[in-house]
Amino acid sequence: MKNSLNSIFIVFALIGALVAMTSMSFAKGKTPRNTNPITVIDSYVQIAADGNTEGIQHLFSDDFKWTQSSNAKTKTYNKSEVVNFLKSNKGLKQNCKTTYTIMEKNENCVMAKVEMKYDNFTKVECITLCNVNQEWRINQIIESYK
Repeated sequence: MKNSLNSIFIVFALIGALVAMTSMSFAKGKTPRNTNPITVIDSYVQIAADGNTEGIQHLFSDDFKWTQSSNAKTKTYNKSEVVNFLKSNKGLKQNCKTTYTIMEKNENCVMAKVEMKYDNFTKVECITLCNVNQEWRINQIIESYK
């Protein structure tokens, strides 16, 4: 009986190891493809509002630009600056209600408006996404406050 239990345990251990190795080999070298602009916007909202930075490097185009306008000052940031900032806020949940609307959509571009409503103000982000080689990426965000 003890031999049978050991054999069953070994079989399950081997199956588990095989499944783990297969999963890791499929995951290696594979980057998630952003085939749906709504999924990209949802992912961005999770990053901005909830601090969930998973897959962040795949959301923005290489020529991404973030423009922030407040108090008569305008600042512009590139992809690496924004990704580093968002990663530094990993896990930081914003105390706001976040909604978005699609303002314009065609097969190559989407413009969305994200509103993050805090107690005393609202942050508004106009986001432009473009479809390049069947992959949607955010290429510009313009941020303002009201």
